[in-house]
Amino acid sequence: MKKIIYFFSILLFYYSIAFSQDFCVTTPSVSNILQSISPSELKSSGDSYVIHIYIHIIRKSNGTGGQTLLEVNTAVNTLITDYSQHNICFSLLGIDEIMDDDIYNRSAFGTDDNNDGKFDSFNPNSHSNAIDIYLFANEKLNFGLASGIPGTALVIGGQAYGTNLASSHVLSHEMGHCLGLYHTFHGLCEFGCSELVDGSNCSECGDFVCDTPADPQKHQVNSGFCTWNELSCSGVSNVDENGDHYTPNINLFMAYVPPHCMQYFTDGQVERMKTVIENSLVLQDVLVQNDIIVSEQIVNSEESVMYDALNTITVQSGVLVSEGAVLQLKAGEVIILQPGFQAVYGSNFTVSIGVSDCDNTAKNGLVHTLNGYEQYGTNTALDPLSFENSTTIPKSIDALAQKKITIFPNPNNGSFTITNLDEMLKIEFFNMIGQNVFSTKNIENSQITLPDNVKGTLFVRITTKDQVITQKMIVY
Repeated sequence: MKKIIYFFSILLFYYSIAFSQDFCVTTPSVSNILQSISPSELKSSGDSYVIHIYIHIIRKSNGTGGQTLLEVNTAVNTLITDYSQHNICFSLLGIDEIMDDDIYNRSAFGTDDNNDGKFDSFNPNSHSNAIDIYLFANEKLNFGLASGIPGTALVIGGQAYGTNLASSHVLSHEMGHCLGLYHTFHGLCEFGCSELVDGSNCSECGDFVCDTPADPQKHQVNSGFCTWNELSCSGVSNVDENGDHYTPNINLFMAYVPPHCMQYFTDGQVERMKTVIENSLVLQDVLVQNDIIVSEQIVNSEESVMYDALNTITVQSGVLVSEGAVLQLKAGEVIILQPGFQAVYGSNFTVSIGVSDCDNTAKNGLVHTLNGYEQYGTNTALDPLSFENSTTIPKSIDALAQKKITIFPNPNNGSFTITNLDEMLKIEFFNMIGQNVFSTKNIENSQITLPDNVKGTLFVRITTKDQVITQKMIVY
């Protein structure tokens, strides 16, 4: 029996080492942005932030290979879940597929030497107003890489510890770099100033965060138990220069541990990210703004455009949504459509009010989808959508909805009740990447149970005789 236990212990040890390749290759030799700002000019962090992200799925030239839509949805949901509890949230600006054999087989991406937030030598279909996330195939790369600390682009793909990196917490690890975080072992196992166990130099050394213990290890973890195996990086002992024994936290997203051991950010890491977001020039353009104005733009056929704001969107004259084009407006409080705006017959124009990107609980958000077949105001079904007078769409749902429709409980385990189903024609469920994962027209009672494979953050679109209403729902 002792031999069996001994063999099992050796097997666990070698398992943790065998899959211990560095799953992150973000360069550590980046100066601390907060130390470069004088105290008099350093802005205090805000309570919450919403950040645009754009997903790029890398495929072969013939359209095969790469992440599946289910894997992409898992990646987006994992990212949202890991950050939203800290009021750092993400608005999905869009998703595309980049079909190119050269890019599919690429393994070198360079750095951001010109300080624009993007990779200098790799930026296909990049967006100045979003953090570009390039998802490579599960058999490629075997690492994640952020363009900088902070930065506005990252690549990720392959596997480590038997886990697909792109749809794991390693994606949140790379996003942590983009938002200003360093590895917990910074200064000990990589370039930097060594942090002491007593924390006396924690703001100047290590990862510059004082509630993350000094970490002397990379991958030295008993994978089955998520505990440190008391081994340190090459050239690093188990005690610091004062003789104090290291006690690293093996459950932090920014540590080098198996992805299933990654569980959270500390309060100090969250505060650092928010402070970096507030003070970094490269991150300002990727933030969802309080108010925006849209003017003089033509959305062409087969083009999809989305604008969002925390408070108000004002659409001025000269904005035209062509046949076959999609325009989505999403605001926290109000959307104003001024004279001269036009959505022609056959276009798809969607308005969302009060649906928060930074809230795990659903709000009563109302969506009007105007596709040329529905009336809006005094317009007939076949006339273009246009306005002679300024039209305001407020957040007040009761002013627009004839019936108040609610989902309870929310979040839920896939079984829930929808109130006021008397006039429902159809209910559809969409994941975060816009994929319809379930729909039903057979609505006989208010109790609905989803299939077991439908999980995560969903948008529930309810079609009645008079309106289309969308609400956000979390299924765990």
